[in-house]
Amino acid sequence: MMTALMLALVLTGAVQDPPDVVPGNYLLWDYPNDALANGAVVRFEVQLDAGTWTGVGLPVQVSQLPAAARAKLNAQAALTDQTYALLFPAMTPGDHEIAVRACGKQSCSPAVSLMVKLVMVPMAPINLRIGK
Repeated sequence: MMTALMLALVLTGAVQDPPDVVPGNYLLWDYPNDALANGAVVRFEVQLDAGTWTGVGLPVQVSQLPAAARAKLNAQAALTDQTYALLFPAMTPGDHEIAVRACGKQSCSPAVSLMVKLVMVPMAPINLRIGK
């Protein structure tokens, strides 16, 4: 199950639990293609739990993901030709804050962040049979 998360700030009066993610989910964000095409952005950086910023280059556009991944993401999130995808970084189970920023040659944009909860889904038993 791929859960798509859009990096967007939604201001509401109620505090909500962070969305659950599992290994293999994608972090998605929208960014204007022209800002990438004109060289204003040379990389994106990701930060986990206020740690060190890690350069992730220019992530793949969702349109370039394998067809099966695109189909699952399209069913769960509004995607455009300006939506970028990055597999979630390795995390321990529990609550985490993930921040993303765009960087040029000289400086980086302000970061946007998202709270998530990593949950581990146990593997299903295999080779179920009857022994006599």
